[in-house]
Amino acid sequence: MRAFPSGVSFAPARVRQFWEKPTLATAQDLLHRGCLWNTFVTIARVSAFIDVLCHKAANSMIRLAAGIVENDLDSAYRSIPPIDFSRDVLASRPDRLLVVRDAASGWTDLGNPNRVFDTLARERITPAWLESIPGVEMPVAS
Repeated sequence: MRAFPSGVSFAPARVRQFWEKPTLATAQDLLHRGCLWNTFVTIARVSAFIDVLCHKAANSMIRLAAGIVENDLDSAYRSIPPIDFSRDVLASRPDRLLVVRDAASGWTDLGNPNRVFDTLARERITPAWLESIPGVEMPVAS
């Protein structure tokens, strides 16, 4: 049985509201009021993701379904507008969300490869896939 770090509570709570990219002042106020910060570790049944996507991005989902039927997902993806999953989908359906408090994990913006590699080095994680990328060396943790 795996032991989980202290600061992790697995009692889910309902989400009343979801603020995507709040201003600094709003974020400070929300944190002061006890609101949680979204680390975007997301777990759901596929049917739940499809449901919220169909609710907020129906035309895109229809195009993707057609791409699957026609065996041409490349064209389907090129035909749909960009969607900010957090802002456009999750924030529009807080009634479908639960949250778990996790104070132990921290948060890292993995928005570019350098941040991913820095995080792997800091946590001393060497995934097998990293060895298969020619010319990429794991940075040394400082």
